[in-house]
Order: sequence, then C-alpha cells, then structure tokens
Amino acid sequence: WISNVLIVTFVTYLTLVIGELVPKRIGLMAADKVASTMSGLMKMLRKITYPIVWLLSKSTRGLLIILGMGDLKEAKVTEEEIKALIEEGKEDGEIREVEQELVERVFNLGDRTIETVMTHRSDLIWLDINDPIEVNRDIVHENLHGIYPVADEDLDQLLGVV
Repeated sequence: WISNVLIVTFVTYLTLVIGELVPKRIGLMAADKVASTMSGLMKMLRKITYPIVWLLSKSTRGLLIILGMGDLKEAKVTEEEIKALIEEGKEDGEIREVEQELVERVFNLGDRTIETVMTHRSDLIWLDINDPIEVNRDIVHENLHGIYPVADEDLDQLLGVV
C-alpha cells in the first residue's frame, strides 16, 4: 500500500516538473528561440495529423446534424474577455500600459459615430505647397495638430500629409 502511494507521488512529481514546469520556464526564458525552433516541427506535425483532424471534425459535425443540434459555430470572444486578458497581461508585465490603452481606445472607437471622429472639410487646417514656408510654419505653430493635409492651391488637389 505504501509503495503504491510513493510511486504515484513520485510519478506525479516527475510529470509536473518534466511535463509542466520545466517546459514553461524554458518557454519564458527563450520564447523567440523556442518558437522558431518548434515552428518547423509544428508545421510538419500539422501536415501529418491533418487527415485525422479532418475526419474527426467531419464526423463530429455530421453526428451533431443527425442529433438535430445543427452546425454549431465556434464560441466568439467577447470584448470583456479581451479586456480581461489584456489586464492580466499587464499585471504579468507582458503588456505595457500604453498597449492596454490602445486596445481600449479601439473598442471605444467602435462606439462612436463618424460625425464625432471626422473633421468637416470646411474646418480642416491645411498647408498650401505654394505658400512660403514661413506662412505654413505659422499655421502649424498656431494650430498644433499632429497631421496637416498638404494641397496644391485647394483641397481638391491633395498631395499628401505632413
């Protein structure tokens, strides 16, 4: 009886250390090197197992249809789940605060109307390529925008942005 407990304990310990903890630590310490080394192996493994995965997927889908459950779609990830993952990544130090803010701003942008994002053509501050550099410099200093359209005499002749 005691020998069984010792064997199970020892095998469990080895499984955790060799199968979980060491691979995780190696992955964290040399993620790029491990990823590039393993990518070729994973591509080969994908090609080898593709027929089996295809057969299992088709069989599962067919059985679900026979059972009247239809063709189930894969679960979608919600905005809240993404935000939670980003927050967890920030706490772990994998994601910087500026990256978290960027993702949150993307979600906020989806809630805005085009009118709140766009600048009407009549309100645009733009630079005329034919104006002296002093005039354009004054426009930039007076308005302090990040981007200025550059046109040739009028906005219909847009050349680019600076």
